[in-house]
Amino acid sequence: MMIARAAFTCLLASSAHAQDWSLSLEGHARTMYEGYRGLDFGLGPIDADDWVHQRVQLMATADRGEALRFAAEFTWGRMWGKESPLAPPDQDDPDFLQLYVQGGIDLADGDRIELRAGRQTLYYGSGRLLAAREGANQRLSHDALLLSWQRGEETRVDAFIASPVQVRPDAFDNVLTRLRGPALERLRRHAAALGARLSRGPLLHRPAG
Repeated sequence: MMIARAAFTCLLASSAHAQDWSLSLEGHARTMYEGYRGLDFGLGPIDADDWVHQRVQLMATADRGEALRFAAEFTWGRMWGKESPLAPPDQDDPDFLQLYVQGGIDLADGDRIELRAGRQTLYYGSGRLLAAREGANQRLSHDALLLSWQRGEETRVDAFIASPVQVRPDAFDNVLTRLRGPALERLRRHAAALGARLSRGPLLHRPAG
C-alpha cells in the first residue's frame, strides 16, 4: 500500500476594522493504492482486485478571537478500478464533512465553557469510543451538540449528544443515521445518546476541527 499526502494552510489576519475576525483556510488530499490477491480465500467471484482512492478536504473557519467560530469543511472522494462492491464510505461527491458554530466564555480561576453545535468530527482516546474513521476514503462525522468544560491544561469534561452521518454518493445529500428497531429502543431506554468524558493529566486529544 502506498500513501501520498499533501496539505496547505493559508491564514488571513484580520484588521482592526474587522473587529478581530480572522479567516483560516486548510486543505488535505490523500491518494492511496490498494491491491489484494485471493480475496475471500479465493472462494468468491473476484480473486484479485486493485484500486486507487482519492480524498480531498477543504476547511474554512472564521474566528472572532476565542469567543466565536464558524467552520465549514468540504469533502470529496472517488475510487477508481475497484471491482468489488463499493461501500458507502468509498466515494462521495462534494458534501459537508463539518459545518458548525462554536462559542466559548472564560470563567473565574481559568475555567472555560465551550458549546459547539452542528456537523463535526469526534475523536476520543485511541478511537475505540469515537473516531473519525481515518482508514476509509470518507471520514466519519456526527451531527452533534457538544458542551465542554476546561480547567487549566489538565482537566476537561465533554458532554455530547450525537448521531453519526450516513454517507450517500451524490452531492450534499449526507444525512444523520436514522435509528430503527433495537437501536431505537436502546436509545429510548437511555433517554439520549449522551456521552461524557473526564480527562486528567495532559489532554491526548480534543474534538477534531
